[in-house]
Amino acid sequence: MSDRWKRVSKRHRKLWILLREKLINHENNEKDPEDKEVYHFLLTEMAQMEAKRNGRRLIQEKRR
Repeated sequence: MSDRWKRVSKRHRKLWILLREKLINHENNEKDPEDKEVYHFLLTEMAQMEAKRNGRRLIQEKRR
């Protein structure tokens, strides 16, 4: 992977973490149960995407 792509990946990872932190904060401060459920759903989807990405990375590392 080129250095350019590593920098892009690092930047996107930081933005992803910031987004997750903001959504967690909104979920924790939300009073409306339906809106709170939406935040929870989004965070669950993000966690599943991260797990899938990490699983692929582990498989690639094992192949090396």
